Amino acid sequence: MFQVCYNKIFCELDHFNQFKDNSGKFKETLLKEVKGLLNLYEAAQVRKHGDEILEEAVIFTKEHLEKIAPKLSSSIIEKQLRRWWKDLDLASKLSYVRDRIVECYFWAIGVYFEPQYSRARIMLAKCVAMISVIDGTYDSYGTLDELEEWDVSEIDRLPIYMKTIYATLLDLFKEYDMDVKKQDISFHGVYFVKKAMKEIVRSYYNEAQCFIKGKSPPFEEYLSNALITGTYYLLAPASLLGMKSASKASFDWMMNKPKILVASALIGRVIDDVATYKDLNKECIIKPTNSTPFEILKPIINLTPLIDVVYKNNEDGYNNPK
Repeated sequence: MFQVCYNKIFCELDHFNQFKDNSGKFKETLLKEVKGLLNLYEAAQVRKHGDEILEEAVIFTKEHLEKIAPKLSSSIIEKQLRRWWKDLDLASKLSYVRDRIVECYFWAIGVYFEPQYSRARIMLAKCVAMISVIDGTYDSYGTLDELEEWDVSEIDRLPIYMKTIYATLLDLFKEYDMDVKKQDISFHGVYFVKKAMKEIVRSYYNEAQCFIKGKSPPFEEYLSNALITGTYYLLAPASLLGMKSASKASFDWMMNKPKILVASALIGRVIDDVATYKDLNKECIIKPTNSTPFEILKPIINLTPLIDVVYKNNEDGYNNPK
């Protein structure tokens, strides 16, 4: 019954009263259904100021989910992802590359944990892993001349480390092509993800150029570029690759950077901007006025709190996972 609330998040708040007992507290019987508690917790994230029953739902579900979590058996990262990363062996080939495949999978499972998205999770985790490699290359390793342009026709003149990264990235997109073709998916959206990857590489170069040359661009120019290097303009369309319901219209909508995605990207860069969260919830709540399915909105919504979890209290949980 929790799933009804989550899928129809725009229902009347009174609907949540059915989960309370006569004393006005959430029923203890709810604790028997872990998946239900999680669905209620997620549904309550779309609260606005003054939604007291949803505030209570967050407190109730969070308290009990935290108690239940240590008792659950540890899940095993899907065998295929580990094997892929091990076979690439990038951590030994490139000294600056971070071995963070577990953290990459955590990011993906935060976007969609449901069993039907198993294939999509692996594809997204691989994308996160490659972003991390490319980010490290532009951030602290390559020279401007080496980083200036990647062209398949010029791959032979690139330094060895760049050849390794470029070849790995090309192989990943070939793999995406094959994976999508194997599945019963309505639209082949790899082209759009490839386009978003090119955009983020160009923006990484812009950042590297400013840093190396000691330039300080105007704030608007900086933010425009920073929203792209924040990765969510890439991860959002990448999250659709393994989804059967993702159509050409879904990818077109995502690539046009709708308000809800811009709000998510802003939160990624300015995590304490409370007003941006309200933008985000408004775009989610007014969903009935547009034709975008909630399943397509959901990855954006789920990507947003991940940045808060990983970088909570100004700590870098990606580079320092302990």
